[in-house]
Amino acid sequence: MNYQNYRFKDFMLDEEFQQWVLNPDSDANLFWINYLQNHPDKQLEIAKAKAAIQELYFAGLRKEQAFTKLKSVLAVPATPAEMNIAWQNITEAIKAPPAEQTTDRTKVTTKVIPLFAFNKWTKIAASILLICAVGAIFWLKETRTPVAEEITYRTTFGETKKITLPDNSKIFLNANSQLTTAKYWPSDKDREVKLAGEAFFSVVHTQNDQKFKVNLQKGAQVEVLGTEFTVTNRPTLSRVVLSQGKVKVKVGSKPNLPSAGNQLRATIMAPGDLVQIDYLQGTLSKNKVQNPEQYAAFIQNKIEFNNSPLSEVARVLQDNYGYKVTFLPASLANKWFTSSNPSNRLDLLFFALEKSFNLQVIQKGKHLTIQTK
Repeated sequence: MNYQNYRFKDFMLDEEFQQWVLNPDSDANLFWINYLQNHPDKQLEIAKAKAAIQELYFAGLRKEQAFTKLKSVLAVPATPAEMNIAWQNITEAIKAPPAEQTTDRTKVTTKVIPLFAFNKWTKIAASILLICAVGAIFWLKETRTPVAEEITYRTTFGETKKITLPDNSKIFLNANSQLTTAKYWPSDKDREVKLAGEAFFSVVHTQNDQKFKVNLQKGAQVEVLGTEFTVTNRPTLSRVVLSQGKVKVKVGSKPNLPSAGNQLRATIMAPGDLVQIDYLQGTLSKNKVQNPEQYAAFIQNKIEFNNSPLSEVARVLQDNYGYKVTFLPASLANKWFTSSNPSNRLDLLFFALEKSFNLQVIQKGKHLTIQTK
């Protein structure tokens, strides 16, 4: 079935759609979940149609109420053929013929009426209302705007997770991170997610040029159309590294960044750019990096540092693995370090630290002491 040209009324009149709403099975669920993921422009129409069918299934409206209200809400009256189709589909989905039971003791015949049997006028009202449009829903529940249902993905220390968003964009969530998104995005709204932690984004470009926004802390935001980039949003810093495409980073008005002035409150990034907000230092910087993929090494299950200060190593160990790191002496934090290791083999990282600087890495539970020998 090709649903490309379907709208609210068309979904409500479609027999397969009605069967899925009223009597779903695993095959139908799989089909419609995949369809919604691949056709985000249909999500609002489908959500409205599904909600209306579910409402009207148990509406129990009187004939007079239905016909009086329909006269005022029908923008485009349905044809008799459409009414007949709706009637047949709904009655097939809900009818349950009464069974007869006869007791031996009384010889009295009793009809058992199904719990949700509809009377004649209720069926007529429901079938007609099914083809009306969104005005009937406003009447049943007064005027209201559908609230987008959200879903939150989380990872623990040392864990990563691959996520496919409703528009088929791909997210690779790094350790100790959280991503919140709507289950479905209306085609006339921006696509927005909220990130706490770190993630790699591969964002698809939609036909109607929907913006994709990643909301960070303190009003910071990343805005794109279709591209690949890595976002870090930790308590001490927010950082965006662009691999492909073009993005806009908005700092927002909340951070106090005297060194940035106003020139970087919103900046356009090109591939290879790194924009970082340091909340401890109160600074915002924009630099070029030779290897943007280094910052997304976690999607390959690697932990990489390329001429990075040991203070950055300590931050990653704290944010991604839950370690508290102490340097003895504190000046060790300013040494520069290069290494690449599997993300699940911290022992190899510790070994590289010890050999590179003739250090000792002492671990006691979740506390690491990195000190000179």
